[in-house]
Amino acid sequence: MNTLIKATGYIGDTLFSTSIARQMKRDGYLGLIDYSIPVYQPYEVLQLDNNISRVYLPNEDIDESTYDKVYTLPPCTQEDPPPIQYQKHCEIKNLSSEYVVNVPHHAEEVVEDMMKPYRENGKKIVAWQGNWEEKSFRFTKE
Repeated sequence: MNTLIKATGYIGDTLFSTSIARQMKRDGYLGLIDYSIPVYQPYEVLQLDNNISRVYLPNEDIDESTYDKVYTLPPCTQEDPPPIQYQKHCEIKNLSSEYVVNVPHHAEEVVEDMMKPYRENGKKIVAWQGNWEEKSFRFTKE
């Protein structure tokens, strides 16, 4: 039995949805779990997830008839934590709000190099999300 998860929304929504594959595997699912993602940015992160068999990029043709189950995820409503909302939609029985993101090693190195001058000068960098609806962010002037 093979399953296709069609993620919707933006990067964060796609990352939250990876909890579906993990929970399916924890529940003993033995089939393939493939993902179709709406944006390119999380592709490499999903490729590193051992619970996901294949990741389809936006505009890539998918023969959905080869899947036993196809789930198109709804927009995130924030009524439940996003991982739980998506797991419920996909009929997962053992729900968990946990999600894990495996970051490519080279990305960690790039960020570490970028932050090094600030850390060496004792400066702290603080960022927070100012408004979820507008996806806006505010940063310290430092």
